[in-house]
Amino acid sequence: MIFILIVLILEFGIFPFQEAKAKVRQAVQTNQKKLNEMVMLDKEFVRQEAKTARVRKCWLPDHRISVYFPMWKKRQCRRA
Repeated sequence: MIFILIVLILEFGIFPFQEAKAKVRQAVQTNQKKLNEMVMLDKEFVRQEAKTARVRKCWLPDHRISVYFPMWKKRQCRRA
């Protein structure tokens, strides 16, 4: 009788927590990999946005008075 009680406590009380702990560890590892990739992609996106901003500044007209008087426009563009 005591043996059956110990087996039931182990089966329904302790083993499920160990299995859940293993699943949580696996999920954390998977999410950590995804997070590292997202950080890498975010850095690449920031670099591309900076390049795009430089191109826009250099090639797109700004709609100030320099549109009407192009000789006043001073663009300082350099190669990226």
